[in-house]
Amino acid sequence: NFKAAIAALSSISERRLAKLLDPKQNNGLPASLVPNPDGNHYGLMVLRYRAALLVSQLSDLATPVCSTPLSAWAAADQEAAQDADESAPADGMCDALANVLALERFAAVQALRVRIAMLQRVHGPAAIPMPGDFAKSVIDQFDAAGLEAIWDGRKLQDEIDTAAQLMLKSPAQA
Repeated sequence: NFKAAIAALSSISERRLAKLLDPKQNNGLPASLVPNPDGNHYGLMVLRYRAALLVSQLSDLATPVCSTPLSAWAAADQEAAQDADESAPADGMCDALANVLALERFAAVQALRVRIAMLQRVHGPAAIPMPGDFAKSVIDQFDAAGLEAIWDGRKLQDEIDTAAQLMLKSPAQA
């Protein structure tokens, strides 16, 4: 089922995002991927909250309202009634999945930037291997869109919206 696959992909992406934000699982990166959080805006944790909400909504949309087929009275018991939810288009679900993936990409780019900065502080800029071509192109895309590394706590709504717009572009552009 296409809708179930969308929900499953969004759940996988949210789990990877959660690991990136958790200092017990992200191999020495700061909690919520922000080295200097403040008391009001604690890093990128808001990304996980938004992703979890989208995953929950997608899961609801992927689950049929009725899991057992009911006899269709009008068809004289010759056909099973279709769940009304199944006929709804999956376009909105694809957009929500793209948003979850954008949130994960936002965190991944931040993690890469923080890791590079941490290594450069210890070993110097020349000793750090730079990311591969694809990672470099994604970072360049974020830079071109004005999405810079986040070093302290602040509201991130504009950055999140911009990252989502980048993800919704065609694959050749994103």
